[in-house]
Amino acid sequence: MATWGHHRESPSLPDIEFPEIDGADRWQVIARAQLATLHRRGTPLRRVLPSPVAHVGRLLFADGTVLLGRAPHSGDLAVLAVAAARNTIHETHRPGAGLVLVFRCGVLGTVRVAIVGVDQPD
Repeated sequence: MATWGHHRESPSLPDIEFPEIDGADRWQVIARAQLATLHRRGTPLRRVLPSPVAHVGRLLFADGTVLLGRAPHSGDLAVLAVAAARNTIHETHRPGAGLVLVFRCGVLGTVRVAIVGVDQPD
């Protein structure tokens, strides 16, 4: 039987050593560091987009940071999205050391968002 082309041997791939990290709490460490940087720099929220998870939004900040957040009340993420689009968020702060952001959106009120994960920019 005729063979086409040349026979190639598959090169062996080097073994990759992955660091041992307990991934259960790793996102929280990353999120805390990102929140500290956002707070210290006063980085504004630019957009709120839907995420694949129900009732969770993607919070996109001006420096490219993307966090996943959940608001306790239905519709709060929509209010935050409108305020971010109109640039009417007057103040953002992080109470305590928790993973919570509080946005003061002028006449739209105050929105609390619990950070539930980290994401990457598109």
